[in-house]
Amino acid sequence: MNRLNQTPKEFGLKVREDPDVLYVTALNKMRNAQLIERWISVNGRLIETPRLQEELDILHSNERAVVRFILDLPEKGIIASPELRHGSTVWSNVSGRDVAMLLKSFVSHPWHFAFHSGSLAEFIEKPENIHLQDWDVVIPNGTGSSMDIGDIKIQKQKRKILIKDGALMVSGTKVRVGSGGCTKAGLTRGQIKAAEKAFFENDTKGRKNASDTAYLIEGRRPVLLLHLIEPEFIESNGSSIADLKTMVALGLGFPRVSGDQAIKALYRINLVEAQNLFPFEEEDDDIDERIE
Repeated sequence: MNRLNQTPKEFGLKVREDPDVLYVTALNKMRNAQLIERWISVNGRLIETPRLQEELDILHSNERAVVRFILDLPEKGIIASPELRHGSTVWSNVSGRDVAMLLKSFVSHPWHFAFHSGSLAEFIEKPENIHLQDWDVVIPNGTGSSMDIGDIKIQKQKRKILIKDGALMVSGTKVRVGSGGCTKAGLTRGQIKAAEKAFFENDTKGRKNASDTAYLIEGRRPVLLLHLIEPEFIESNGSSIADLKTMVALGLGFPRVSGDQAIKALYRINLVEAQNLFPFEEEDDDIDERIE
């Protein structure tokens, strides 16, 4: 906020009292906490979980939730199809209710404000959001070791993980999980070419590759990205999770719609601690190179 020379209101933060609030600071530090209401725009955006908690129970619970979600799909008559062009496994026409249920059972780091799973799940379930009723679900394959989930064979994505003050920072200081272009899965060749043409016609940065948001075109299904990660821990310093072989992260790609769409997330946080842990982090959806 300071770096962008913006006021709290311009940055989308304001203080308000509300009984329905997520507490994410210790009670003995509440005197320094503020109640923050943040409006998060999801129109044409990819929102990920690049920050996770350094808690084995939570990480295992997240993995179980994702595995259970994948195993339930064929039981509902939804069959995976490999996308050889993009190295992904894709399920189409997955219910938004099922996506919302997964979000409710997934725990990211509470101080990564862009991904508030409860608010996102509630938003997806709203009856008026007709365009969020059916989803593409994508597992991007990487170059890591393989794992089987039911009949699906997955190549995990290798990621460097930085451990800092109880937080796992996927891809280190980059605020990203997936490699650039992972949101093109589920689109036809024609849609991809049209999206890239529109992106480069309006690009002023001279980028070599289209950003993930370029593929979140109006009229497409929203996309849930399930990232199965083979972690490489940086300076684990004896952490109990240093031997973890698999961890999972999520991404939600919301297609563009006319007007703006935003969700409200409420937090009570210690702002000093939050800024020390994740100083001025912003989602970087313009990554131009592969992360692996």
